[in-house]
Amino acid sequence: MRQSTRVDRRDFLVGLAGLAAVPAEECRILLTRSSPRGECTTPTAVPRLVNVPLQAVENPQQAPVDVLVSSVSAGGAEERLGALSLFPVDRPAVFALRLHGAARIAFTLLPGPSPLAVEVGPLRWVYEEPR
Repeated sequence: MRQSTRVDRRDFLVGLAGLAAVPAEECRILLTRSSPRGECTTPTAVPRLVNVPLQAVENPQQAPVDVLVSSVSAGGAEERLGALSLFPVDRPAVFALRLHGAARIAFTLLPGPSPLAVEVGPLRWVYEEPR
C-alpha cells in the first residue's frame, strides 16, 4: 500500500492523540459552611442536561447534605432547578438535571450546625436526551 504525500499518517495519529489529551473545560466546586455558594459557566453550545456528581468530603457528624441548584440566565435571573440530597450521607451520588438554557449553574449548600465540605463535580454536560 502506498501512502499519499499529502497525508502523513504518523502526524494524523499524533493529532488525534493531542485532541484526546486536551482537557475538557471542567467545573469542580468545593462548598463549605464558610463558602456555601459556587457557579459554573455552561458551555457555549448550551447542553440540554447536566450530570452533577456530589460527595461529602468532610462530614464528621454525618450531618444531612443538601445543595440547592439554580440556573442563572445571562441577565442574572435565577430559576431553581432542584435540591440535591445525599442519603446515606457518606455515599457519593450523581444527579441529572435539565438546564433550560442556563448561562450558568449555581450551587448553594444549605446552612447547618456541623462542619461540612461538599465537592460538586466535575460536571458532565449532556447534549442529547438519553434513549
